[in-house]
Amino acid sequence: MDSHNIMFVVLAVLMVFSAFATVLTKSIIRAATYLFFVLLGTAGMYFLMGYTFLGAVQVMVYAGGIVVLYVFAILLTRGAKDKLSDNTKQKIFLFRPYSLWLALVRLFTHF
Repeated sequence: MDSHNIMFVVLAVLMVFSAFATVLTKSIIRAATYLFFVLLGTAGMYFLMGYTFLGAVQVMVYAGGIVVLYVFAILLTRGAKDKLSDNTKQKIFLFRPYSLWLALVRLFTHF
């Protein structure tokens, strides 16, 4: 296993866990932080493939977007009410079969 494969696995694991944490957390600020890690991992994938310009644009544009999201999340919510909706678990339960189906379609159509 060479260094590109190891870096790919590290970035993929970071992105998957951060994506799940983005959906599962109840704090808006934490969700934005986890989303930032997902977007940073995407930029890392671009850098890994050799698309340095695309990776740099990914970091600059989406890092700025996350900063704006932080500002709006802080300004538009109040201290104790900075939670996401309570039906997040219901959404996860309803979309789990769809995401599994989508992953299988993606897996079998890619190869």
